[in-house]
Amino acid sequence: VLGALALAMAAASQANATMEPPPAMVAVEGGTLSYQTCGAGPRAVVLVHDGVHIVFANAALQRLFGYSLAELCLVPHYAWASEASMEPVKAYGARCLELQEDLPALECEALTANGSVRHLEISASRIAGPHGPLALITCTDLSDMRHVQNSLFEVGRVMHQILDNNPVATFVLD
Repeated sequence: VLGALALAMAAASQANATMEPPPAMVAVEGGTLSYQTCGAGPRAVVLVHDGVHIVFANAALQRLFGYSLAELCLVPHYAWASEASMEPVKAYGARCLELQEDLPALECEALTANGSVRHLEISASRIAGPHGPLALITCTDLSDMRHVQNSLFEVGRVMHQILDNNPVATFVLD
């Protein structure tokens, strides 16, 4: 899956070398999508899709995933998700477009351009677009928090092993 996404992104880069990138804002009823429209601050990680493709991704999301807006617009809206997260993310986006209310958050994994896996919590809201409903997805990167939690868990495991008189294996040079 990562290979297919990388190939699609490479093709998009070549195809867009002579094309203008898509506009940074998406037209919605009554104006354009802005941070105020989507209820997110300027540092929020935001993407908008129409059920098929991404139509807007702010600079924070582009930095997080490592792809340009032009590259993201050419692949399905769920192409950034890991293989294990792809179907839940696809279904989550479809549900958002069908329902009128905000959806509960979903945890998933994203594959970045450099091949790293980022743990995300995404939230979805339906907004009105010029050609039908759009899904507004906000992302919270949980990767650093997960790393700290795993480190603390490992320290706790080692401390438990030491306290139970089962010392941690060590190698001593004399």
